[in-house]
Amino acid sequence: MPKKDHTCLPNFNNREETSARLKAALPMDIQTLGYLFQPKDNVFIPAVVVKTKIGNKAGHRIPDG
Repeated sequence: MPKKDHTCLPNFNNREETSARLKAALPMDIQTLGYLFQPKDNVFIPAVVVKTKIGNKAGHRIPDG
């Protein structure tokens, strides 16, 4: 967001601008691994492992909520 400052709150109703702001401030890396868990013969349970890493380039703490 070049040439923007924090003098007014962002317009959260503008989804494109909000999405671009969040992508720039909170980079995410997501890795997934899908597999079939086999606890017994002929019994397969689909499962997934999700590993996430969320960075913070906002310059300040992100509020909870």
